[in-house]
Amino acid sequence: MCHACKSSSRCLLAAVLTLTFAGTLLAEQKSKATRCMSVSIEFSLKAGEGFQQEIGNLTFDVRPDTTPEKPNGWTFSIHGVGGDDFIAPVNIPLRFNPSQILGSGYGLSASESLKTLRELPFLLSDSDYELVVPLWRDALWPYSAPDPDHAADKYISTLARLPLGLFRLKPLKADISQDDHIRAASFEASFIIPSGSPLDPSLKRRLSPCPRPFKQKK
Repeated sequence: MCHACKSSSRCLLAAVLTLTFAGTLLAEQKSKATRCMSVSIEFSLKAGEGFQQEIGNLTFDVRPDTTPEKPNGWTFSIHGVGGDDFIAPVNIPLRFNPSQILGSGYGLSASESLKTLRELPFLLSDSDYELVVPLWRDALWPYSAPDPDHAADKYISTLARLPLGLFRLKPLKADISQDDHIRAASFEASFIIPSGSPLDPSLKRRLSPCPRPFKQKK
């Protein structure tokens, strides 16, 4: 066999091996990407009531509106041992975001708010929160950041490398008065987290695709 043919054969073999390795790697990555668990709960609240549910090492917390007048809705969060909210630092827009409010505000009526399906990424640990929160603040107030020109890019690129959970909140039923005052409401809440994360044993779990990496919404 001529030298050119031998060289061509080696090149072809190398190409086949490279493609095989790449295909295996992609298959492994795809397999890992689906190794998440999902748990769902349903809960009902009357005006002024709150709700908490342990989700492994995280807590889902729904607090009633504490306006001076009658309460009209709730604010929810997911937090770890430190009590810091794991939702707000990873959701766009960073300012004037009504996604964690169940009730009137930011131009929405209570009725409109309780018809809205929420789908929100969240941080998974206090250590991730400690990493993200300085970058989050720099992105919020770049004029006071050490590197104002790159504050937003550093924030987004850091989140893109972190594993995140995904929270879905589906309103099921709402009792709202004609003057837009919430009397009661019921919801279904779902949490998607990596399969290695601790979960409350009382919660029924199922396999679920993992959340997509964070990226800035356009």
